[in-house]
Amino acid sequence: MRTFYHGSSVEACMSIQSGGFRVDLSDTNAGSVLGDGVYLTTTLQKAMTYATTDHRPHGGVVLVLKVDLGRCKELRSRDSMMRTWHQHGYDSAHSGDDVCMPGAMEELCVRDTSRVHVVDVVVANTGRAGRAGYTVPGERLVKR
Repeated sequence: MRTFYHGSSVEACMSIQSGGFRVDLSDTNAGSVLGDGVYLTTTLQKAMTYATTDHRPHGGVVLVLKVDLGRCKELRSRDSMMRTWHQHGYDSAHSGDDVCMPGAMEELCVRDTSRVHVVDVVVANTGRAGRAGYTVPGERLVKR
């Protein structure tokens, strides 16, 4: 198990906490260059960027995750398995800096949500989230 980060909205975080990650929603926000799955990064900066995009009305959150990557496919630039790695017996995929697009930081994708566990939540803008009634009194985001 390793530590990773996932940037999201407070509303999505509440949904993830109550029902888990939903792979079917993986391309509804930022795309799915690695196919369907839970998108993660080892880079807190990248996760914070996703948490604080303009359309996050409450400032967003970063979920701190413990993840079992299982058998991980290391993807290269123009890799033929960029979106099909899971069909070849891999549990996760890793794309290093600049593999998916120039200037991009590395990211990972995990297909099986049971491999991903939320262990903490970091609120990106505590003032905005607090005014909306959100707080983190432990390792979970709650709405008062």
